[in-house]
Parts: sequence; C-alpha cells; structure tokens
Amino acid sequence: MFKRFWWVFLVTLVLGPFLGLFIGGITAYVAPKRYESTVVLQVRPVSTLGDPASPSATPSTFFATEFEVIRSQATLDRVIDQLDLANRWGMPRVEALENLRRSIEAKNIEGTDLIEIRVRTASPNDSKIIAKTVSEAYRGRRREIESSRSDRALEELRNAVREQEDRVEEKRKVLTQLIRSGVIYDGSHSSNAARKNAALETEKIKLEGQIDTLLRYDGEELITYAAGLNLPENIVRSLHPQWLEAQRQLKATKQAGLGDSHPSVKQQENIVEGLSKDLEEGVVALRETLRAQLELVEEQAERLRIKKEADQSKKSFPGIARVNFDDAKADFESAQSLLERLKIKLISQEMAKRISEDPIIIHSPAVESNSPASPNIPLTLFLGAAGGLALGFVAPFLIIPLLHSMTKPEPA
Repeated sequence: MFKRFWWVFLVTLVLGPFLGLFIGGITAYVAPKRYESTVVLQVRPVSTLGDPASPSATPSTFFATEFEVIRSQATLDRVIDQLDLANRWGMPRVEALENLRRSIEAKNIEGTDLIEIRVRTASPNDSKIIAKTVSEAYRGRRREIESSRSDRALEELRNAVREQEDRVEEKRKVLTQLIRSGVIYDGSHSSNAARKNAALETEKIKLEGQIDTLLRYDGEELITYAAGLNLPENIVRSLHPQWLEAQRQLKATKQAGLGDSHPSVKQQENIVEGLSKDLEEGVVALRETLRAQLELVEEQAERLRIKKEADQSKKSFPGIARVNFDDAKADFESAQSLLERLKIKLISQEMAKRISEDPIIIHSPAVESNSPASPNIPLTLFLGAAGGLALGFVAPFLIIPLLHSMTKPEPA
C-alpha cells in the first residue's frame, strides 16, 4: 500500500514546510505588534549621608525592592499624569495604570548595579516616550527618598547638637560657681594647659595652610591636592578616582575611532563634565568645612586662655572642694569635646548633602525601535516551517489509507 503511494510522502514533505511558512507569515502579519524600548540605569545603593555604600554591602533584596518602586503606583501615577495616558489610551485611569504596569519589565543585569527597564506598547514612539518618562519618574522618587532620609538624619544630628549644647551649658554653670567660690586647681596643670595650647596652635597653623592652598591652586592641581587631604567626610577623595576613570574611558572611546559627535563620546563627556562639577562643589564644601574647624580651634584656644587667666587670678584651695572642681572640670571638657565633634560632623554632613551624588545615572537612554519585538517574525516562521515539516511526516499515514480505500477494486 505505502509502496504504491510513495509519491504522497514526497508531496507532503515538500508542501508541508511551505504551508507552515505561509501560515506562520499570516500569523505574524495579523498578530498585534508590540514595540519595545529599553533604558539602562546605574542605581547607587542606599547609603547613609556622607558614607557611600559599597556594592558588597548592598542587601540581597535591594534590586527586588527597586523593581517594585519602579512599578509602584506612586511612580506610575507620575507617568500617567505627565503623558496624560488615560485620555491618550481612551480608558479609565485605573485601567490605564494596570495597562502601563503590564507593559513595564525591570531586571538587574547580572553582576552589575545596572537595572534594565523595558517597555512594550503597540507604538514605537509610545514605547520610547514611556520608557524615558518611567526612568525619570523613578529617578525623581529615588531623589526624594534619599533627600528625605538625609533630612531626617540631619535633623536628628541637629537635635543631638542642641541637647549637647544644653549639657555643656549646665556643666559650665557648675564650673563657674566653683571658680567664683575660690576653688581652682593649682599650678600643676599649667604644663598640661601649655601642651594643649601648643597643640591648638599647631592645628590652627595646619588648617590655615590647607585653606590658603585650596585658595591658591586651581584646575587639576587643586583637585589633586584636595583629594590628598585625609579628612573625614572629604567627598573629593571618593569622586577623584571616578573622575580619573571617566577621563580614561573618554580617551579610550576617542582612540577607538569614534568621532566627537558619536553618542558614546557625548555620553562619556557628559559623565566627565558632571563629575568635574561635583568635584568643584566638593572643593568648595571642603574649604568651608576647614574654615568651620578653624573657628572651633580658635574657640578652644580662647577658652583655654580665659581659663588660664582665671587660674592665675585665683588661689589654690585644697581638700574636698578641689576634688569637686577637678571632677566638674573633667565633665565640662568631656562634654565640650563631644559637642565639638558633633558640630564638625553636622557641618560635614550638611556640605555632603549639598553635593550629594545622583542616586540614578542613565547609561543608555530610550530609543525608538523600527522593528516589533513581538511577534518574533523569524521565530514564528521557523516554528511554522518546523510544524509544516512535522505535518509532512505524519500526513501520509493518514492520507495513504484513505487513497487506498478509495482506489481498492470492488469484489466481483
């Protein structure tokens, strides 16, 4: 039977793939087309003010949280309002929100701190605009979150400074009362006071020299000098290596043969320009911090001078009163030292907030796609041809028995 109708195998194996390609082409043509646009963002991990978080310190749930922030109602509401999507799509706001959420996909590029935001819609222009607006809305929310967190931290620090000022004032009153009563420590403390005075004078000279150098230098020489100052909250130290690396990448990009108008060159030039601006602001903030420290040193020297004059104008009073004075003096100096450290920290963090780094950097902006992301035409045609070939193998086993029954001679 099969030998008689061998030609059926040949026909079905030839026609099957063509039929599959035809059906696949029709399917790809009539299926709704979806165009995709992608934005790649570098997301800096959440950090405490003035203390950037390292990638190794990033919580394991960080990116999952950020994905939810991107697709949250608070973020998408901004997109809907800015683009007027409810009217644009002709649907209620609630449906527009769900439709927008379904069209957005966010994922982490493995091994990096980059997030890829993909948007698929029926219009290539809509996909590009929505992807761009979603990234900007997410960026704005992250800035607000970081700003709110730093504001709370600064407010807590300001409260701590005010409370410590009250404690210092209380201890100052106790010390003043003891001094007025004639209780004063003897000359054995004069050498210690002299050492403190010498240390303050040395610190004052150092700070004045650093400030003078920051005012005298400019350009790369100024940035290099500022980056070399080993001071707390010196943001120039962390920005300087990034700036050097960005310049190196810009030089490598140009050496690769890309022209000045190439998007990659333009993007790298923007990164270098942004880091340069941050470095300039960081130097200004560093100069103000040094001036604030200089003022604190001068205040300490003045207090030491006043104490010395008070010591010289009083006589020593031995016994239990002397012990009380020494304890009160130690308490006052300890409280004053803590207050000074808190003030320095507050000044540094206020400067750091003014030049805080952008938590989101856009590395690859949204572009308009000329070809649909779905349906996948090559894949659809391949599956159609594969299905047609499979049908070409199976069909003869159905067709040949039918042909055999139709051509079988009737019994006499």
